[in-house]
Amino acid sequence: MAKEKQLVLYGEYNMKRLVFILFVYVTKIVPAEITPTTLKHSIIIVMGSSCSGKSSIAAQLQRLLRTDKASWRVVDFDEVGESLENVVSATQKLLETECNVIIDTNTYEDWVEQTLSLRAIVFKVRIYAPLEILLERDAQRTKKHNRTEERAFWARDFVIKSDKDSKQWKTDIQVSTDTGIQDKKESILICCNQIVSAFFNKGFLC
Repeated sequence: MAKEKQLVLYGEYNMKRLVFILFVYVTKIVPAEITPTTLKHSIIIVMGSSCSGKSSIAAQLQRLLRTDKASWRVVDFDEVGESLENVVSATQKLLETECNVIIDTNTYEDWVEQTLSLRAIVFKVRIYAPLEILLERDAQRTKKHNRTEERAFWARDFVIKSDKDSKQWKTDIQVSTDTGIQDKKESILICCNQIVSAFFNKGFLC
């Protein structure tokens, strides 16, 4: 059968990926123009407010998606000078080394995808939680890191501002998930499973 012959192309993929790919072919979700040879690189943009859990999710996604044939690296907005220009530059450099990229950011502008989509398939994820939970997590960070009163004030203010800003994003999102429903560790695992499932089911093969 034609579909079985196509699946042979993925013989080196692990069993988890074969399950997802089989689902894609059976349900015919993958557009005809998308093939294993055209999707050379993938970028997952994990965007959300401060304390939403996006950094933990980015790290977990990296572990879940990495295989012998697919290398993944994380570009953290906070670690590249808090600049979207630097995020794009760092991502492009990693793509040149044959890496797929997960971007961890608390801000977003459409030109980022427009620029990066010239080099790779871009998959966007919005991570969120109710503001009261975000503030509770921030208070825990303040205690853990023994922040000064001034530092705690500005950190809390930033959580509020980033939460407000994230609700204004108008871009299309492939997955939007709430980390405030369950315990944080449990919600991160649930969110990652949702993202990985959607990533493959929508034809974003890497």
